[in-house]
Amino acid sequence: MDMVKSMKIIIADAKSLKEKHFPIEKQTPLFFNKAEYLRKQLKELNIDQIHDLMKISFKQSSLIYDYFHNEENFAALNLFDGVVFKQLDLKNYQKEQWDYLQKHLLINSPLYGILRYNDAVSYHRLEIKHKLNDLNLYTYWQNEINTYLKDEDVILSLSTKEYEKMISHKMIQLDFVIRSGHTFKRNAVYLKKARGRMLNYLIKNCIEDIEKIKEIVIDDYHFSEDDSNGDHWVFIKDEKMKYIKK
Repeated sequence: MDMVKSMKIIIADAKSLKEKHFPIEKQTPLFFNKAEYLRKQLKELNIDQIHDLMKISFKQSSLIYDYFHNEENFAALNLFDGVVFKQLDLKNYQKEQWDYLQKHLLINSPLYGILRYNDAVSYHRLEIKHKLNDLNLYTYWQNEINTYLKDEDVILSLSTKEYEKMISHKMIQLDFVIRSGHTFKRNAVYLKKARGRMLNYLIKNCIEDIEKIKEIVIDDYHFSEDDSNGDHWVFIKDEKMKYIKK
């Protein structure tokens, strides 16, 4: 497969939020009205109800309550601050990289459906598994997301399995595993870091030919033809031996 006509790279949003101030011009989210419908319901929850819905501490519930009543908004990449997002070298991106982001990157979000890098988002928390007033969020977003993606030639997933279920189109999942003897292991933090660094590489090098992805080495992860198939590309690195002092 050579250069494709239309490609999207999907990542998951983040629970960790922190204001950044890169000069990104905000735009209205793709599914603003449906997101506002959810946000209105979230704003009506009291702290006890947030605690029960999200299964978090009352201290966290109080913080989330304040989130829902804060109307300030930021470009998505200026607010999401999880491990994946921390790998992006935003301060050194030039126009070419920002154009690449605009063309290719989408962020899955239970509250917003999908976001572009500069869509305006407010402080919030909502997980895809949460049943807000018995609403199934997979069903809620299914039509909008899949209609939006219907003409894409390739969808590259650097997202999570639970977020990938929001999309019914065929995807190529980029997976990162650590080989220990004859077994494969996945460390959640290392996996997120590898996803973020792969995304950063794609952006900085403006990769359009997806076959070139197989040549990329990230933190010693290298593509394994033997362990991959058409829609699951596996990048492997060997576990480092630990020296035990006798």
